[in-house]
Amino acid sequence: MNTENQIPESMTRLDVPAAVLRLLAGEPPGRLLDAPCGRGYLSRKLADAGFSVSALDLDGEGFRAEGIDFTAGDLNEKLPYGGASFDYVLSVEGIEHLRGTAAPVAEFARVLKPGGLLVLTTPNTNSALSRLKFLLFGSFCYFDSRAGSSGEAWMAQHLNPVWVPGLEAALERNGLRVETLAAEKERFGLLARGAASLAGAFSGLFNKAHNPRLQSPELLFGEHLILSARKAA
Repeated sequence: MNTENQIPESMTRLDVPAAVLRLLAGEPPGRLLDAPCGRGYLSRKLADAGFSVSALDLDGEGFRAEGIDFTAGDLNEKLPYGGASFDYVLSVEGIEHLRGTAAPVAEFARVLKPGGLLVLTTPNTNSALSRLKFLLFGSFCYFDSRAGSSGEAWMAQHLNPVWVPGLEAALERNGLRVETLAAEKERFGLLARGAASLAGAFSGLFNKAHNPRLQSPELLFGEHLILSARKAA
């Protein structure tokens, strides 16, 4: 995939990059892979914060972070790095552009050192609004193949709606444990939390094996998911 603009309009409005930087602010500097890196906004910020950054995207035509190691590569394929190469892997608004979830997660886990941290963000297709949109119109929020004709071509490039239980399963299969799952721009505040509690209780009555995350305020009312997962030491 190729991220033409490092920070699409939707990300700027929701401030996903700032949320990612806050998440990493408490971590000690180390070797970090930024994939996909786009123009290199986060690569530059994290390098300035002391991280040793390697950047990867389909091509370097738009890459603007001078002095940072850039490698051309496809996140649908095997990453061009050895195993246990990085302390951190950062994948911001990338996995929704790929052919699936399992293969890239396995590659992220492979290149992470034991104890390393994966930080991943993606549009939240698990939200109540997105679930309703799929029920009524057959497509999730942020996923619409017809969007290119309306001037939002970036949305037409979204191929892989990420369902949190499936993502969690892929992480667990590769030795990664979720540490944080947050949302950027949670809608409706206290009303959201009350509705989430009610939804969780209702689901529990009918399905004892339900995933409680699916009724969390973050998933029901957040627009973009921000997840961190730690590789077993």
